[in-house]
Amino acid sequence: MRAYIAIALAFMLLFYGCLGAQQTQQSQGTGASKNVSEPKLSVSVNILDIPQVVDAEQNFSIAYAVNANKEVPAKINLVYGKNSIPFPQSESDYEFSTQAESLTAPTNMLTQLALNSSGTYFFRAHAVVNGVDYWSEEHSVNVVGQQPMEADVKVYNIGISKDGISLAEITEPVNTKVRLVFSSNVDKEVTVDVQGFGSVTLEPRGKKSIDLTTALGYTFFTVKDS
Repeated sequence: MRAYIAIALAFMLLFYGCLGAQQTQQSQGTGASKNVSEPKLSVSVNILDIPQVVDAEQNFSIAYAVNANKEVPAKINLVYGKNSIPFPQSESDYEFSTQAESLTAPTNMLTQLALNSSGTYFFRAHAVVNGVDYWSEEHSVNVVGQQPMEADVKVYNIGISKDGISLAEITEPVNTKVRLVFSSNVDKEVTVDVQGFGSVTLEPRGKKSIDLTTALGYTFFTVKDS
């Protein structure tokens, strides 16, 4: 009888010992899963496309991206000025900035600008994520100004819309110096054929001027889709 009792006790001890070990393993496994943390946020800002030379008062585009390893709110814009800033600390280090947009990174952006003053401008794309500033590498754009206008040059401002051109021709005495300033509010590229000059191509909602001398006493303009 005592032998049976001893065997039963040994069996019970073995059973509860295995059960306890299994529960310990399960508990350890659960604890390990709780300790898994999310990856640390990684953000970078890059300018993807930017022209090297543009005409003053002519629209141009800058493409840039804010990259992140997970979705995160960001305020994004461009900063620029005539002074190079090797190590910017805040947006105000640059003379100018575009309106910041609140978006979710990662995202790509395309911004159009037109600069009136000639010279070299330095650009960075900029993002603020969780209160931290992130900057792209600095890029430069050379803005080429127009030639000074002579006193006897007549100026014509010519608007182009989806309905056509505001002025189809000008009439001036032969050998009159004129400046034609074309402004487009069309959301696509437009080409204007100017008699005695050639073709003038305007970017979407762009502006461009040309100087010429009338040869026949009049000049015609023809707008065509690009």
